[in-house]
Amino acid sequence: ADPDDARNSCLAVQLPPAWRRHGHVWRFRPEGRGAVEDGSEAYKMMLLLLDLFGAKQLFWDAAALWSDAEDFRTGLTHLLGSGLPPVLHQVAFRAVGDERVRTRGLSYFAGQELEMAVPGGWETAEVLRRLAILAQDVMVNGAYDSAVRVSGAEQGEWIWLRPQAARGDEPMIVLADIVP
Repeated sequence: ADPDDARNSCLAVQLPPAWRRHGHVWRFRPEGRGAVEDGSEAYKMMLLLLDLFGAKQLFWDAAALWSDAEDFRTGLTHLLGSGLPPVLHQVAFRAVGDERVRTRGLSYFAGQELEMAVPGGWETAEVLRRLAILAQDVMVNGAYDSAVRVSGAEQGEWIWLRPQAARGDEPMIVLADIVP
């Protein structure tokens, strides 16, 4: 879980250089997907533990993602009120080459990851916004098991979602293409 390891992601967090030596690293890992569905007791327990231990940062194992504990706590509080999961703290968004962005950690919830090309002239943030909306939909409503067209983030925009066959031990990838 080393934040300096390029395989891990960080969201608005910077751990102190000697974070391992402080002896204040705890691991809370719900067993299996079912443990974190539907605003479950696992999320409530995480809120209590964040407060009890005065956590400053949190590492979400499934996405290899460090995030600010207070931001995560706010996201969990929102989840318990609205039912919408804190997607930015539970799913990492990583570049795949120069032209694509893929989720990491969504497979914990649905057995699949999303991948979207960055259209010419677009900022990566525009793609991240759309992928976050789609990831949240998967977390709440389940996996995309067949090709489907869904409305995009802007009026008149459509996104084609095309599940690809899984390869080996890798999760299924759902390709998302924006159609203006």
